[in-house]
Amino acid sequence: MLVAGCASTTGSSGAPASNGAGQQFVVGYSQSNNAEPYRAQLNLQLEHYIKQYPNLKLLPIADAAQDSGRQVSQVQQFIQQKVNALIISPNEPAPLAAAVQQACAAKIPVIVLDRSVNSDCYSAFIGGDNFAAGQKAGQLAAQLLPNGGNVVELQGILSDQPQIDRDRGFRDGIKSNPKVKILANREAKWLKDNATTITNQWLAQGLKVDLVYGQNDPMALGAYLAAASAGKQKWCCRVARCWPLPRR
Repeated sequence: MLVAGCASTTGSSGAPASNGAGQQFVVGYSQSNNAEPYRAQLNLQLEHYIKQYPNLKLLPIADAAQDSGRQVSQVQQFIQQKVNALIISPNEPAPLAAAVQQACAAKIPVIVLDRSVNSDCYSAFIGGDNFAAGQKAGQLAAQLLPNGGNVVELQGILSDQPQIDRDRGFRDGIKSNPKVKILANREAKWLKDNATTITNQWLAQGLKVDLVYGQNDPMALGAYLAAASAGKQKWCCRVARCWPLPRR
């Protein structure tokens, strides 16, 4: 994944000043959904690295479980606890905007991780170039289907910026081969089980599909499992890999 950082400090100040050696700084972290393997790994990495700084304390990671209302409440609770810094991986960009503004008003630095939020009142953003990722997938699809073909797309949460960018990038990537058509697209919310269900539905409908584009690994795997059960696993493609892979 490409990592890009940008900073916007509108209305936001730094962490409370230290009152001397030994002061502990408390960090709150609201994760959009611990069930996604990628996000579970983010949690493990944060817990690992924060332990290397004795003056930092990470509160128990709050799992929003893809519930934006729950995540807003989590962020507000961290604000009430007067944490020194707040990390948010938004479930959706719009519902979290007001909570981020509240943190900003409370002079709590906010790091927005991986997904955007509809506010510029944060201290840093860390995330990937999702348009480029989707574009590479589209270019690969165009190469894999030189004579054209039908593609179905498994999308993340429709309102998430990564989903929007990966969709836009993919559509841009297939422009080089006008014979490649997107036959259908469905929201699978980034989850493997959802993708398996949707792919099984496409199979049951008898859609003529030549390739499946999954916007993340779990959805691509879910599609692969469904397709493999029907002997059609050569359908499946994701951002950086296609199945079946050679086994070594």
